[in-house]
Amino acid sequence: MRCSNVADLLPVARCRIVALALLLALTTAPAEAEEAVEVLSVASNVYDGWHVLDASIRFAFDEELLDALEHGVQLDIDVLIEIKRRRKWLWDPAVSSHRLGFTLQHHPLTGAFVVTEPVARTRHEFADAREALNFLGTIRNYHLLNAGLLSPAEKYDGYLMARLNIDALPAPLQPAAYVSRKWRVESEWLKWELH
Repeated sequence: MRCSNVADLLPVARCRIVALALLLALTTAPAEAEEAVEVLSVASNVYDGWHVLDASIRFAFDEELLDALEHGVQLDIDVLIEIKRRRKWLWDPAVSSHRLGFTLQHHPLTGAFVVTEPVARTRHEFADAREALNFLGTIRNYHLLNAGLLSPAEKYDGYLMARLNIDALPAPLQPAAYVSRKWRVESEWLKWELH
């Protein structure tokens, strides 16, 4: 086939290029991923003069994170909690902030996955990573703050979120973790009303 006029072929070539680009975009586009961390529920009640917190968090870490964990990388997980006094016209001031820090490690000799909470000095061992993540996602009877610190005339809201602490990763992993979506895992803030 001979082409006598190159200008006649340009629209056809453009259509083919656009079609090829769309095909590549559709085949290489990532599927809608499940959130790696999601706060499912949070509530607090007053018990014995304290606001006591219960929360459920779902950790669904990517295989890359689980593989790193099995190869000796310690994962530090933060659960952040803020209590704010509600106001009508200005931003809500924070009354109290908490950070629950947990570490998740794999011990290759025993095959155990270990969750530790340094502040409470607790340590729990699990047979697999999923059991350890389920344990991390269950917070029960956490003494949030003394009920006497909050004014009965005011209204207060709590906010809770969970995240993987990238800053606590080994230094060689941090640059890759900052640019990879697989490592930058954190939940949305979930709000609840304190009663």
